[in-house]
Amino acid sequence: MKTLDIFPVTLHKFSNPDPRPSEVISIIEEHQPAQRSGDWAQWEEMRVQTTDGVLHREPKLKFLMDWFRQCLNEYREYYGLDCDGLDIAVCWGNKSAPGRKAAHHVHNHNLSYVSAVYYITKGSPTVFLDPLASKGGTNMDINWSKNRQIEREVYPEPGSLIMFPSWLPHCSRPHMGNEPRYTMSFNALPTGKIHVNLYGFPMAHITLDQYETDS
Repeated sequence: MKTLDIFPVTLHKFSNPDPRPSEVISIIEEHQPAQRSGDWAQWEEMRVQTTDGVLHREPKLKFLMDWFRQCLNEYREYYGLDCDGLDIAVCWGNKSAPGRKAAHHVHNHNLSYVSAVYYITKGSPTVFLDPLASKGGTNMDINWSKNRQIEREVYPEPGSLIMFPSWLPHCSRPHMGNEPRYTMSFNALPTGKIHVNLYGFPMAHITLDQYETDS
């Protein structure tokens, strides 16, 4: 019997030539990462501390955001996306303190097109899950274990960026290291004229000029 694997999920990896980890960590700390409110905050394993979502507007991180945007443009060109560009809608820092077994629960990113995690330090892996693992729904489904991987781990390489479709379920393993685990994440949306080639005029036009915050 032969098997034919179709419709794989593709992740894209980029390596930053100018990571400046100490500088980035210092700026994340300036934004006071903390365990955020919400239903997931009461979970014992959810001890990851995060900053606000406006790091892409932080002037001291312009060198990093410029590189993120270069990666987004490469992603857009790779797929030939019918939009003027991809840009960052929200960007935040993550800190997993040592001794707390901090982890992220399984989730995806709604209201986003492409998401990314940027590794600043080493630490526990990010885990991506097969989105078809429970595809049976109300139909008959039988779990199988042979020749099947429903989880794939990506271990942090400082200075590397992993970009993936926002609908892909993912989480992180509990951080067991003796030093803090730092990452940065962002969600991106198409910008400018979108789907021009479908009818000869754009189906939508998106501009990301501001970010709403509680004040």
